[in-house]
Amino acid sequence: MQQEWMMRRNCALTPRQFVMAYALLCGLSLLAALPFAVVGGAWVVLVYAVVEMAVAAAVFLHHARHATDREHIALTDSGLLIKSIDGGTARQVLLEPCWVKVTPPANARALVAVEARGVKVCIGRHVSEAARRRVALELRRELQGRSLVAR
Repeated sequence: MQQEWMMRRNCALTPRQFVMAYALLCGLSLLAALPFAVVGGAWVVLVYAVVEMAVAAAVFLHHARHATDREHIALTDSGLLIKSIDGGTARQVLLEPCWVKVTPPANARALVAVEARGVKVCIGRHVSEAARRRVALELRRELQGRSLVAR
């Protein structure tokens, strides 16, 4: 028997829509800056537009790098597997269900703490407080039947 939870960022735009939005932003910026540079001789406006596009590109790249961040929790017969991907860096922890202690978030900004035998993992950074609380309660309920120690 296996129970799974997936917590990921809520991204409103697809990667293709994101690129189109950036292209539109760059096109409009150049469309506004070129007449000033060519006709008016104010080349500094064009330089400013290029700097603006570079800064927007850096921000968009940062967003794109973290758009697929997620946490996947799977409770199987072999253990509690917690996989997290953050900015392309993957981390995986396997805990023994009989030793796991789940601590729900204490406040709106706190994460769910999952701990077993000195290994502590904080989960829920990509979802709302309500979703973190729900996952903590569901995880606790699922672990109760598999636990040998009190929580």
